[in-house]
Amino acid sequence: MRNRFTEVWSHFTGKQKGRIYRSEPIPVNPVTKNSGEKLCYQRWNPAFRVMSEIIQSPSFLTMLFSTVLVWLLVAVAFVVALPALWLLSSGLWPETAAKHREVAGRGLFRCFLFGLPPLVAGTILIAVLSKVPKMGALAVLVGGVLLAWGFLGAGGIAGLIGERLWPQAEPWRQMKHGGLTLVLSALLPVVGWAVLLPLMAVLGWGIVLRSWFLKPAAATALPPELPAA
Repeated sequence: MRNRFTEVWSHFTGKQKGRIYRSEPIPVNPVTKNSGEKLCYQRWNPAFRVMSEIIQSPSFLTMLFSTVLVWLLVAVAFVVALPALWLLSSGLWPETAAKHREVAGRGLFRCFLFGLPPLVAGTILIAVLSKVPKMGALAVLVGGVLLAWGFLGAGGIAGLIGERLWPQAEPWRQMKHGGLTLVLSALLPVVGWAVLLPLMAVLGWGIVLRSWFLKPAAATALPPELPAA
């Protein structure tokens, strides 16, 4: 496969083993002027002939299928894992999940600002660890822990969405529906992958940090009971 791609590149650059390749003149249809060029370009250009052979080869189709399958499995993993993670956190730590939901309801812009310091610190830490010999696995582990921490805090956004869209549902159903809505929105091509998913992690870090400084709501004072007559 590599030799084929090398041959294609040599035809495009026009150099291979000291010789310059020139494509043969392309016959032009005197009636349509350009249709002959379109029909005969692949036939007369060797680079496109080799490229067509690569596309039609079984190894190329296998590689293409494996790439599509990998991305499909990654998308399915996100759809299943993130809502399950948020349901797990709300089941094990219901008070923390309620704090995350309350913080998300108070405004996401402040959560974004609070999430920038962990982003910068985590990026620097991973970059330093990746340059140290035999520390690549530790850098991957640190990155995975930071991402899990951020997505765990993003469960507050999922709970908030479920609470607003399904106000009559049970809390765990609100978390499930809101989580699926949020994750499926993040699967939007390009925008979801490059913007929404990283933004969810940054907002999650900010939500967790703000929840540490969240003051409990003051209990309403009840009027004193009157003595029985």
